[in-house]
Amino acid sequence: MAKRNEIVEKRKRVVRDLTGKNFGKLTVIENTYKQNKHNCYLWKCLCECGNIIEVPTNYLTSGNTKSCGCGAGKGKTGRKYKDISNQRFGILTAIHPTDARSNSGSVIWECLCDCGNTVEVRSSDLVSGYIRSCGCLKAKAKDLTGQRFGRLTVIRPVKEQESKRSIIWECTCDCGNTVFLPSKRLRSGNVKSCGCYRRDVVRQESHKAKRYKDLTGQTFGRFTVLGKTDKRSYGNIVWKCQKDTGEIILRSTSVLKREKKHFDKIKDHLPKKGRAFKDMTGQRYGRLTAIEFVERKNGATYWKCRCDCGNEVIKNIANLKSGKTVSCGCIYMATRNLRSKAPKNTLVMSSPKKIKNKKLTIKPKIS
Repeated sequence: MAKRNEIVEKRKRVVRDLTGKNFGKLTVIENTYKQNKHNCYLWKCLCECGNIIEVPTNYLTSGNTKSCGCGAGKGKTGRKYKDISNQRFGILTAIHPTDARSNSGSVIWECLCDCGNTVEVRSSDLVSGYIRSCGCLKAKAKDLTGQRFGRLTVIRPVKEQESKRSIIWECTCDCGNTVFLPSKRLRSGNVKSCGCYRRDVVRQESHKAKRYKDLTGQTFGRFTVLGKTDKRSYGNIVWKCQKDTGEIILRSTSVLKREKKHFDKIKDHLPKKGRAFKDMTGQRYGRLTAIEFVERKNGATYWKCRCDCGNEVIKNIANLKSGKTVSCGCIYMATRNLRSKAPKNTLVMSSPKKIKNKKLTIKPKIS
């Protein structure tokens, strides 16, 4: 404890003594030896107006603080304010500044309204135009009672306000609902109902969507529509159709559209008239059986094939005929598994003929 007191005494001797010195309207009385957050000592000072305040050393020596805040024509920060006496702001006339200051240091002026009321307003609110009256302009706001905005009829204003400049009105919709809306939204035209208008529009659009187009006689790829049925599939009409093979089947509107889209995609790749086109349907190539033609792209013809293992793949017919492709890939997997299980010094061989017969052979590896 004694050592701490010695340190404090040393600090007291090092600090510059400002006692008795004048800084503007302030006269330094004594050092309080209290420190602010910046470790500056606070000095007790006497202002000419009689107030006693505590000021940090750097505020005194830099000249930032020259009074307790009572200086005529100056705010709390010591900055001079603009004299706006007798100037008009809206229907307010600034009379004289008061001794009060806002939290930001703005001078508060006493103002006279044209209606006769006297109010105190911050100078910043007057200059910016944020406040233009004592509040009487709000009372003189345009009366919307009885006016119609879309499906809404204004009944009366209510006391609650969404903001300082927008009165909330009680409105009745044609559907019978009551809503409360600010005048800004009513005048803007963005609100025309309690919400029923949007629901009615959606309902009308939905009703239009349900109106179907008669597809009787139209062709969608391999299907020709014969007529409409009373059945529905996920909201789509089910049509009675005839396939190009003569089979009578039922197809929904969405399925017919998909069929047409698929046919339009491949019709440009179908063989042209006068060009040889061999039907490969049902032919076998190794473990693959050709099912149906898919497309013709860059001079190559592609067919959908079903493998004996059950997989369906799309392959180039040239690779099928040459024997380059004989399965969906299951032969390769079987060969790899067999090689992994085969003993050392053995060679697993496979050929198109043996693959065609679904056989794999293991021959001794020649050293």
